[in-house]
Amino acid sequence: MASPNFREWLRSFATSWLSGDLSAPWTDIVHGNSADLYEQSLAIAHRMGWMLDSESPDDVLPLLAQERGLPRYIHETAADHRERIHNAWDLYSRAGTEAVILEQIEAAGYPGARIYTAANWPTRNPDGGWSQFWVYFPIGSHQITSPGPLVGSFTVGDGTYVGPIGITSAEIKELRAIIRKWKPSRWVCPEMIFQISGWAVGDGSIVGESGLEIGGTYAVIKV
Repeated sequence: MASPNFREWLRSFATSWLSGDLSAPWTDIVHGNSADLYEQSLAIAHRMGWMLDSESPDDVLPLLAQERGLPRYIHETAADHRERIHNAWDLYSRAGTEAVILEQIEAAGYPGARIYTAANWPTRNPDGGWSQFWVYFPIGSHQITSPGPLVGSFTVGDGTYVGPIGITSAEIKELRAIIRKWKPSRWVCPEMIFQISGWAVGDGSIVGESGLEIGGTYAVIKV
């Protein structure tokens, strides 16, 4: 049987004037909930000393991750997650920068991703929206093998997976959450672009011309 929290313990011996229709909510909030939050804070503080201890068990990580808003990524090891939690203050001090977005995408298992703004990818942004940016995944930085079936090429209910092949819905949800969490508040990321085959010209590393043009096969996922 699970141990009661402080609120339940308080109710077990509260007098009638503390457990009445009007007084019980006040007792729960002021005394019970406050004590529960205090207990949770003490538990987290107690575990903080175990972060860098070589004997520290991994079961402390979920509590610390929740407190610091840094859940473990699907493909992240416990050791890497521990290091990321330990560096939480540095991460949050740099939130809203391209560097942190790309660092977190790499921590999730996608090294080599790049960010292109409206200014350096004008063909993707014909309307000229200054706040838009795209996360581009070149070949080798992801596991997607196909953009998926075209609309009309399958029958509804035949078991065909609609969408990019090689990435799960949970992984897509995780990438979206990373981008939304760490981007500048005024920036908008309409899409993630995954290069599957072909070539890229003008991305700053092949030819160096201004703007990015993609040829070949790629998958586009809305953010």
